[in-house]
Amino acid sequence: MIKLRKKLYDVLEETKDNDIVTKIYNYFMMFIIVVSIIPICFKTQTALLNVIDKVSVGIFIMDYCFRWIIYDFKKPGFKRRAFIAYPFSFFAVIDILSILPSITVMSYELWI
Repeated sequence: MIKLRKKLYDVLEETKDNDIVTKIYNYFMMFIIVVSIIPICFKTQTALLNVIDKVSVGIFIMDYCFRWIIYDFKKPGFKRRAFIAYPFSFFAVIDILSILPSITVMSYELWI
């Protein structure tokens, strides 16, 4: 399990130069960021735009969880406290604030 988390850390934090998996992940995330802006550009919502929004939010949630899982590698001095400290780090707060509106809309749609 630690080896898998270490590999995930290597991919997310770009620890190795010229690692093809890291480059693919970074380009994929940049593509998802650009695609996630498309639904915002239209006044009316279509089924396709809703799917794009939900899939991109799902990917961003997975990225947030991945970064939470590997935070103890990024902050080795924190040890187990890293998992408690991550949600309060600057970039984690920015990430959750950008994801939260879509999560609330999706959860509201589930209750209707």
